[in-house]
Amino acid sequence: MVISCIIYGIGVGGITGMQVVVIVQTLGMDKLAAAFGLNLFIGGLIVFPGIIIIGYIQVLTGSFAVCFHIVGGVCIMCCCLWAPLPMMLRRRNANLPK
Repeated sequence: MVISCIIYGIGVGGITGMQVVVIVQTLGMDKLAAAFGLNLFIGGLIVFPGIIIIGYIQVLTGSFAVCFHIVGGVCIMCCCLWAPLPMMLRRRNANLPK
């Protein structure tokens, strides 16, 4: 259990650190506080109904395995949405006047 908590803590800390880096790269340091706050606010709004939906799916299926697969799929979809970011940043930086 302790090892799982350590891995989880490292993962959450890494994600939070990377969010700050991505926000600064895309929006700039001057908008970091507002963008990070908005990010946390929207994340909080999504978590509450997500818990209810996961509970409903668990009641329907009788197992949390389906819930884990759904949450994993959503995480993979979110990663796929961020995949084109480096290409978009290179294109934006190439079009900036020097």
